[in-house]
Amino acid sequence: MNRKKPKKIVFVCTGNTCRSPMAEVILRKVLSELKLTGLQVCSAGIRASVGSPMNEKTAQTLMDKGFEVDSFSSKQLDESLLKDSLAIVCMTDSQRDLLMEMRWKALREAGEEEIENNVYSFSEIAGYEILDPYGKDIDCYRYVFELLSGGMSALTDKILPLSVRKKYVEKPKTPPKTAPKKRTSTTAKGKKKTTKTTKTATKTTKKKRKNRKKEITNMKIAVACDHGGLNLKRAMIAYVEKLGHTVVDFGTNTFDSCDYPDFAAPAAEAVASGECDRGIVVCSSGIGVSIVANKVPGIRCAHCHDEYCAKYTRLHNDANMIAFGEKVLGEGMMQEIVYTFLTTEFEGGERHERRVAKIKALEEKYCK
Repeated sequence: MNRKKPKKIVFVCTGNTCRSPMAEVILRKVLSELKLTGLQVCSAGIRASVGSPMNEKTAQTLMDKGFEVDSFSSKQLDESLLKDSLAIVCMTDSQRDLLMEMRWKALREAGEEEIENNVYSFSEIAGYEILDPYGKDIDCYRYVFELLSGGMSALTDKILPLSVRKKYVEKPKTPPKTAPKKRTSTTAKGKKKTTKTTKTATKTTKKKRKNRKKEITNMKIAVACDHGGLNLKRAMIAYVEKLGHTVVDFGTNTFDSCDYPDFAAPAAEAVASGECDRGIVVCSSGIGVSIVANKVPGIRCAHCHDEYCAKYTRLHNDANMIAFGEKVLGEGMMQEIVYTFLTTEFEGGERHERRVAKIKALEEKYCK
């Protein structure tokens, strides 16, 4: 059976007023930046009250983040969206199971059972579910925004690999040739002097980019894991080195059962002593290694499961280590967390410095 090339990515939540419309707006901007104008993004609900407006806190969160919020009306997920979308992305694993069943039923009735599955939960893509913020305060909606934004890179990698993007990318237009811009000035003798300014801006931009790269590279990063975090640690090491940092690996490097304190503690000690600038430790959940690291005086190790945590533990807590779990995170979210942790500086200021000082005072009190 001949089918048209699917052009829609559909976000699905329960009522189509909070999570899915927020994800829709965020991904539209991402696709625009990637020049994938051949793709459409929409959202729908499993049990939507058709025609309802976007939740006020959702709209406020998006506007606070600089997004334009157009008129919106919720809609129910229908058969055409189930059958003809490039991808259907839902917020939780239980929604995924329900949507897969609904989609296969719609396909069977249309005689199209051979089509491969295209239903994904957010946890499959980014390593975590997006829970419903409905009825909670605005901070919960902001947190959902950070989770959705943090997972968009992994989402586009999963759904839109380069081989697929080529089908939807906007074809570049050949710019018309223009004469170099000229700048006219007057010399001391009163004569007009004209100079070309063709490549100056480009050179300046390249210089700024080069300087920025220097600011976020050349740190020494201590890493460690147990057998439950080895696969993710290996992927993390490759990514950290790609960012231009030096990795000091404290093990383990086998899948033999081992004790996480034996590896997390030396990594934390290297950071506390100044041998390494920052540290990243991994186990199955991220909990055990974070507890161990925080037993070392001078260490502030945050257990991070998303970009938001990585950002604010640097801004507010001046964390010098982070921990995460291989069974909790996917590789895409791991990269988002690591990049944010390594490129975010402590915000400082009286409020945060006072609180960090109190943490240090407690450490000194109980470590005597």
